Amino acid sequence: MTPSSVSSNGGGPPRGRVAMVLPGGGARGAYEIGALSVLLPALAARGERVDIWCGTSVGAINATAMAARAHLPPGEQVGHAEELWRALRKDDVMSPIAGIGGVRTAARLIGHGLRVPGLRFASLLDSSPLAASLDRWIDWSQLARNVGDGTLHAVCVIATSLGSGDPVGFVAQRGRPPAREQIALPG
Repeated sequence: MTPSSVSSNGGGPPRGRVAMVLPGGGARGAYEIGALSVLLPALAARGERVDIWCGTSVGAINATAMAARAHLPPGEQVGHAEELWRALRKDDVMSPIAGIGGVRTAARLIGHGLRVPGLRFASLLDSSPLAASLDRWIDWSQLARNVGDGTLHAVCVIATSLGSGDPVGFVAQRGRPPAREQIALPG
């Protein structure tokens, strides 16, 4: 048996994997962490833990933050995420509309209208501060270790390509993905 197939449910048969899928929705992310502060300890009391984290938009941020701390007890895992949400400021996610952010947005809008290469208009808001914030919030090396050592089975996030508007998936997982025929879908 591999470590991921062994359960700590009192010697009973191994349970299936527990996956958490977190949706987008801006401030809904704070609600997600509040719900996880109750759910994760309840799972631990049953001898279970989340070993597949998935999310999109703010759910992707929460999923990776939780996955990067999957090696910690549930209270510490959630406590860190609660601290992130309490400290979160608008400037951590987007540049102010007035000032340099507004100038960049105006330049992109004009460039888009004039079809100037390299000055395409992706959105009204400049989310460039988010990249540095994600690097502060998420320990990417620990996330990779958690997947590599079997603490987690997988992490999957979905983002939107600013260039095409299409969804793009990013997956880090232990082992090979299941064959399409092995995936049991309801219905």
